[in-house]
Amino acid sequence: TLSGIDPVSYESVTTGTRIYAVINSADLLEFPSAGVNYGTITIETTVGANGEFTLTVPANSKTVRVTFYADDFEANQIQFDESVETKVFYLPDIFFEDVRDGVIRFTEVTFFEK
Repeated sequence: TLSGIDPVSYESVTTGTRIYAVINSADLLEFPSAGVNYGTITIETTVGANGEFTLTVPANSKTVRVTFYADDFEANQIQFDESVETKVFYLPDIFFEDVRDGVIRFTEVTFFEK
């Protein structure tokens, strides 16, 4: 920490921001047929007042990849000169978890300034 400068703090995701989990339907089949497009399943939830979200996705004994997407959100950001600027934040396409039936995962995602 530099003298006279507060440590960096991050904006909280706005309550109500939609979070999406997308999985490949073929991951749910024990023996998917080659060449068949089974499509994707999208599960949606919203961020709560505490900045957290919960999703329950279908899974089985095979590994199912869950990729996270989200709507952008705006937040007021305090600058070093103490002025306030409204910024837009987005979730890049790099957040995913591999899950199986009965597994609980805690995932922290980080939004970036546009």
